[in-house]
Amino acid sequence: MRRLIIFCFFLIMFSPFLVSQKIIENPSKPQGEKAGRIVKLKEVLRISDENGEFYFRFPRNLKVAPNGFIFVQDENQLLQFKSDGKYVCNLFKKGKGPGEMEYLSNYAFTQNNIIAHNMLPQKMLWFDYDGRLVKEFRIDTDIRFLGFISFCDNLYYFLKNDSPTFEKESEIIDSTNSFVRFNPEDNEMEELMDFPTKIWKVKYGTGQGTRALNDLITAQYNNDLIFLNHTHTYLVKLYDMKTDRLVCVFKRDYKRIRPPDEVKRERREEWEIGGKRFEIPYPEYLNDIRKLLVHQGKLWVITSTLNKKKGFLVDVFNKDGEYVDNFYLRLSDDPSHDSLGEVFVCGDFLYQIKRDDEDLFQIIKYEILDEN
Repeated sequence: MRRLIIFCFFLIMFSPFLVSQKIIENPSKPQGEKAGRIVKLKEVLRISDENGEFYFRFPRNLKVAPNGFIFVQDENQLLQFKSDGKYVCNLFKKGKGPGEMEYLSNYAFTQNNIIAHNMLPQKMLWFDYDGRLVKEFRIDTDIRFLGFISFCDNLYYFLKNDSPTFEKESEIIDSTNSFVRFNPEDNEMEELMDFPTKIWKVKYGTGQGTRALNDLITAQYNNDLIFLNHTHTYLVKLYDMKTDRLVCVFKRDYKRIRPPDEVKRERREEWEIGGKRFEIPYPEYLNDIRKLLVHQGKLWVITSTLNKKKGFLVDVFNKDGEYVDNFYLRLSDDPSHDSLGEVFVCGDFLYQIKRDDEDLFQIIKYEILDEN
């Protein structure tokens, strides 16, 4: 009898961890009275490399620091700009010595510092906003592929990716994405929750190749909370890295979008592996979610719904997973599924990396004029 009582107590106390997280179901239309409007943007700044102080080859991973400085990652570059677009410096110095990096996986901010993660070898580098190296240290681990995510309470959070072995000549399989927590005091790596994505793998003879069919899409709410999507369909999770648990899981009634015929033609690709040609599988539907952004305490979900006159449909959720608003975001004179580019929001501004008429990259800063 005593064992039964103890067992029941165990179930009551730990049942939230033993059962799957309840999914919050939202309707197809939000609560907001102004839902469906077009949010207006006003360009206030444009950054290009025409002056020759730096170069844009494949700019990506754009972020804005707490002090308003703009950062962007590029080939052997971590470029820093003031809020007015003035170039400050390149924090990336190629090499293996102090303050140098071989491959930058990602970077994050504190109030006074930039934290950068170098792969191969694994090490963390801290810089101040004047570009000076503050400290660095090596990470002793056998894990080869780690992507830096966040720093919180003297702990470092990473994303580890593992692709299982495969037997067939061509197949679609799960790729495991695991959150990992690193404590520098004891040099311990702790694996946390897994979020699998789909990849296509092919091998023939001595050759092989891999193509991601959907990505792990993330947006940080703060240093320890992160919104994410890791499926083809409309499903968002809010994950607490500090406690290693899901805070909430939510979705909404969403009509899936089939890829237009012109997109299918443009994106149809073939690989030659070991002398044999393979056609990369194209999905029946586009991935429902294109991008996640956090704006003033709410989550923006940029969907695959595209209106040629209005732009991309953006859904807005509060932290509890309630569908509270939506609007259209027009970031191009001729919106297409390939015109979204990389976007980031901070305060009253939206930032976009896009190509100009001459196919050269630029960073554009817009003031968000309509957000209600």
